[in-house]
Amino acid sequence: MSAAVSAALVVAAFVLFACILAGMWRAIAGPSVEDRLTAFVLLGAGGAALFIVLAAISGLLALRDVAIVVIGLATIVAVVFTRRSVR
Repeated sequence: MSAAVSAALVVAAFVLFACILAGMWRAIAGPSVEDRLTAFVLLGAGGAALFIVLAAISGLLALRDVAIVVIGLATIVAVVFTRRSVR
């Protein structure tokens, strides 16, 4: 992997981490239930993207599996949260 690609991946990892921090703030601060649900779904997508970028940087292919698990957990949280809101 070239130095330019490695630098771009590191920058992408920092940007994704900043987005995750902003999403966590929105999930905690609210103010509405819909804001929190949207934040959790976006946290799942951002977390999975971060793990994929980290897998590309480090060469640890197991991080791609972690990304799949994160997406699955985010989906389960969204389904459970919406089912609970309907009742």
